[in-house]
Amino acid sequence: MNPRRIKVDQRLDKWLHCCPNELFPSSDGNMYKVRYDHIAKHLEKHVHCEVEKGAIFGPLKEGKCTVNQIPYLNKHGTDHVFTVISKASELLENSVCKITPYEGYLLLLAIQFHDVGIIFGRTEHEKKCREIIDSLGIIAGTDRPEKRVVIQIASVHGGLASNGGRDTISQLEKKPSDLMGQSIRMRLLAAILRLADELADDSKRASVDILRLDQIPDASKIYHLYSQSLHSVMVEKTEIRLNFEIEEDTAIKQFMKDNIETFLLDEIYGRTLKVYSELLYCMRFMRPDFNIETVKVDIKIYPSRDLIDPIQITYPLEETGYPEVKYDIFEILPKLQNSTGSKIKDLILATWRN
Repeated sequence: MNPRRIKVDQRLDKWLHCCPNELFPSSDGNMYKVRYDHIAKHLEKHVHCEVEKGAIFGPLKEGKCTVNQIPYLNKHGTDHVFTVISKASELLENSVCKITPYEGYLLLLAIQFHDVGIIFGRTEHEKKCREIIDSLGIIAGTDRPEKRVVIQIASVHGGLASNGGRDTISQLEKKPSDLMGQSIRMRLLAAILRLADELADDSKRASVDILRLDQIPDASKIYHLYSQSLHSVMVEKTEIRLNFEIEEDTAIKQFMKDNIETFLLDEIYGRTLKVYSELLYCMRFMRPDFNIETVKVDIKIYPSRDLIDPIQITYPLEETGYPEVKYDIFEILPKLQNSTGSKIKDLILATWRN
């Protein structure tokens, strides 16, 4: 076990400042703590506040929508970053995982930068944080290998891999990488960020006042209603609990999503399944330090003028029964197409003839 690794027992940014300075590269922990604070404050003041504007005007500038079709995404700024840090902290606290202070520093930076590329538009935003990091200049330090690692961790929190699939984390080094004289588990940090980001979609992310005034475009309303209804996300050692509450007046309406009318309840079903899919994916890179197996969902639908006797829907999302593979082995391992039974037969017969 790496003697530099220690348990995270509080919110990650506060934990970072409590870490012994000698555990950082060159035993210069104070420099890293001060640098993180400067970066976080700079982004909060000058960048995070502009992210939603990029999400709104990016598609318009790219000609992907008209003025009447401009998307109104839920919050991606400072509040969202705060929530992602909180969820990453909860994941670490409720596990046996230990990280080095330097890994914690890199994870925090990746969280700070993971959505800033939306300033240039939402399309492939996860790949565009490099421009923002470069624009910070000396504020972000002078170590280019360190910046490169932060960019790599931040850029795989979503989007598509180079082969067009969604397995982006596998693009990172499988073995721990050497950086500034320390060993860094990039895949682990990336998976923590990705899962924390997926769990950071609760009510704090909805524009509640704008919803109340009915000023959110129809095409975006369901995303805000989903966040508004998700009032609690709890992380435990072996499970994640998602608690929703909606009113009957909302439950009986349909809302536009991808030009199709959808009930909020059906949106919740689909989104909770996505949470479970992300959990299964991220656990691949987080085990054996993490062992979350279940997503438990609780939905209460209350009468609009009463607070008692709600319709309650509960369900667990977990592995059950015998696993069924929906595709053949040649889709999983394309290289085996050169070693089919027929081709091996031809190879064997060719050697016999010789």
